[in-house]
Amino acid sequence: MLKQRLNVLQCEWKLQVIQTQEVRDSYNQELSDARANAVSTYLASVGVDAARLDAKGYGETQPIASNKNPDGRAQNRRIEFNVIK
Repeated sequence: MLKQRLNVLQCEWKLQVIQTQEVRDSYNQELSDARANAVSTYLASVGVDAARLDAKGYGETQPIASNKNPDGRAQNRRIEFNVIK
């Protein structure tokens, strides 16, 4: 689906990955950074100009739901795309 919509993705993006698991914070941050970079790499591989991408993992720092239960943690595992220009 994303590949089919790349023609509208030719703008500058800020990619954010927010990850939460019941593990130490430093591991969560590393995992979040790795996932953000993987998505950025994929987008570049299918034609999005890498110079227009900014990937950042936020680990557990920006939850949108409680991390005290599985449903909340599932909501917090997400990727956000923000058009910045």
